[in-house]
Amino acid sequence: MTSSSGLFLRLLGNVLLDRRPGSCVPTRPEDHGLSLSDPDCRERAEGVLRSFFTGVEAGPRGDAARARAASNVTPLYHPFYWEGTAMGQSAAHLVTLRGHLSLEAGTFSATEPFAFLRVVGVGFLMSFLPRRGPRVLWRVAARFGNLGTLVHDGVGFGVGFFRWRGGIDETVRQLDALDGFERASALNGLGRSLWFRFMDRPLEGLDVLTRKATSGGPDAADSLALVGGMGLAAAFTFPGELGRGYGIADALEGTAQAAFLKGMRIALLVRHRDQAEFLDEALAAQPDDTERRGRQDLEHAIEANEGTCGHPRYIELFHERCLAA
Repeated sequence: MTSSSGLFLRLLGNVLLDRRPGSCVPTRPEDHGLSLSDPDCRERAEGVLRSFFTGVEAGPRGDAARARAASNVTPLYHPFYWEGTAMGQSAAHLVTLRGHLSLEAGTFSATEPFAFLRVVGVGFLMSFLPRRGPRVLWRVAARFGNLGTLVHDGVGFGVGFFRWRGGIDETVRQLDALDGFERASALNGLGRSLWFRFMDRPLEGLDVLTRKATSGGPDAADSLALVGGMGLAAAFTFPGELGRGYGIADALEGTAQAAFLKGMRIALLVRHRDQAEFLDEALAAQPDDTERRGRQDLEHAIEANEGTCGHPRYIELFHERCLAA
């Protein structure tokens, strides 16, 4: 398994040596501590890893280089590529002490393609840094206006994926300094990382979470945020096979089922926002019942987005409305 610091140095070396983005990146699930036996899940995980790390390496190289590298990525993996570019750009800015991605500086726009994913990518970088306490994250999040809490989402994913401690509880403890929606957002991101860990046996990972979610104890809200993250990743990584996600949701009950479906709706909205034609074709190619269900959930998410996108607490309120029946 590649350590997080070793991975960071390897990617930095590829950039400094001007290797073609994506030509020398660690894409095997085993390189990242993932044990996936299902061939389809392995292939999907490898595609996500390849596109993301290609983006990381393309990020510091300028607009033209990023566009060239993007042309070699299939639409399914475009969001992961652009997540990676933001992490790569932010790392370069940190090393050179240049200005970061920011609305105020004009180096980021909330309307640019894959804006949601790009803010999450900044959070990925923050998960690698030793100083990522609440005040530091608040300052970084402030650069992105009402999309800022997506930075916390990225931190949560980075902690779960790159700083896995061998178990869910042990890994979650790394986020104990966060509270409120910033914590919920980070746990949503960590839940997305759990999908990659349990992709070919999702109910195994969900079993621990759903027992806590229905216990009424102090861990219940945290567990539901993690479940929502898994639902988001299930739909986002397999937009052409939503039956996978709906099959999992139908095996859950009550608040856990609602949280998982909330995540799926958010994933559909984010795909629709940047890849409407791609998503429409993906939905049309699925069985009639799955297509109908997917389109209903997408419509739910579109309405939730329209009713919240102008609010300072946009992401929090959007989550709440996507959770509502």
